[in-house]
Amino acid sequence: MANNIGRLKKGMRRVGQCMPLFLLFLIMTGVGHAATPSYDEYGSWLVACDNILTCEAKGFVQGDDDVTSTTPDNRPINGSVDLRFLRDAGPDGVIEARLIAGFPFDLADLRVDGRSLLLDRSAWSLKTQDGITTLSGKQPEVVVAFVTQLRNGTMLQVRDGIVPLNGLSAALLHMDDRQGRLGGVTALIRTGTKPASVVPPAPLLPPAPSAHHSIVLTRKERPTCWHGQKERRLSS
Repeated sequence: MANNIGRLKKGMRRVGQCMPLFLLFLIMTGVGHAATPSYDEYGSWLVACDNILTCEAKGFVQGDDDVTSTTPDNRPINGSVDLRFLRDAGPDGVIEARLIAGFPFDLADLRVDGRSLLLDRSAWSLKTQDGITTLSGKQPEVVVAFVTQLRNGTMLQVRDGIVPLNGLSAALLHMDDRQGRLGGVTALIRTGTKPASVVPPAPLLPPAPSAHHSIVLTRKERPTCWHGQKERRLSS
């Protein structure tokens, strides 16, 4: 009887030693499952979200867009312009508005339906390299103010290039929805009073499958893993 109790206590100690590894295994395999990626189209806008809910909404002139009829004298449009909104998931997800054109431009060249945009030059980064000009803003309040000036417009004009705005609001609304921001202070379109703290954290990527390796145990390690078995030595 005493021997059985001793063996039981010894077994319980071994279980206790393995418990932290067991809990770690449960956390890695059962918590924070990756999201389902999505790819959607709204008018002239595309929005894609990956399996950790990093999302990008992109607007540009597509092949079937009828934009020449909306410009003075039906003049040709320079289509080498696109506007993107990129955002990470989570309450503090990094956000960026990025306008890219295949020619130099300045903030004064930006108009919505002929009206000049009101942009704080100190809050934006403007760079031209190898003929490509990129305007970027990363402060959340700056991006929100930018979206507010765009969302009810027809087109964003960048010198002789344009970005159609039909579908912009729907694309950003979808992005907000996927990241759980609707009705909150971090939303871009349907804002509300919900605090940022209620936005779900970004999903975790599933752990990469580990390669199978042969493990060689030392003599001291073997008794803790081979329960009740005695080590046998080969006679020389």
